Amino acid sequence: AVIYTGAEVIKNGYIRFGKSIEAIGNMADYQAEADDDIVIATNKIVVPGFIDVHSHGGYGFDAMDGDPDQIDQMVNKMVLEGITSLFPTTMTQSNEKLDHAMRGIALAAEKNPVIQGIHLEGPFIAAIFKGAQPEKYIKDPDVALLDNWNKLSGNRVKLITYAPEDTVARAFENYCLTHHIVP
Repeated sequence: AVIYTGAEVIKNGYIRFGKSIEAIGNMADYQAEADDDIVIATNKIVVPGFIDVHSHGGYGFDAMDGDPDQIDQMVNKMVLEGITSLFPTTMTQSNEKLDHAMRGIALAAEKNPVIQGIHLEGPFIAAIFKGAQPEKYIKDPDVALLDNWNKLSGNRVKLITYAPEDTVARAFENYCLTHHIVP
């Protein structure tokens, strides 16, 4: 196969793996081992797994619905497309809907290791740059609310879209950095 490693392209390569990649290289250097199960990958392309840090949903499912079984189904379908790590993404909504989404994503993540975190998109954004986010739910950055959602998610909030120009954002940013959330 043609293998893209992230550092190089191997035009005629092999990969040896079990639970993880054990060896990768040029076919000219391949040495068969007794327990190799060989798959011929001529005309195939192999790339590293894709990391999706901004996905609201897909396949008729939405992370904001907070249904752990549906989130799990969505993630499993995304895996078939090459996603190996996913951050289900919320949107600016009511506190109650965000509470529900955080709980549901947390439950889905307990059984699906592809969910590596949550991207909280809003509600701490600027109304002038709201895009498709409903303005009535936009709030100033609020450490207590973020802490609540982070706890409801099992501390899975890893990325947040917010308005850094807001005057109260400094304490919010400090919370993020202390809790390993990329602001």
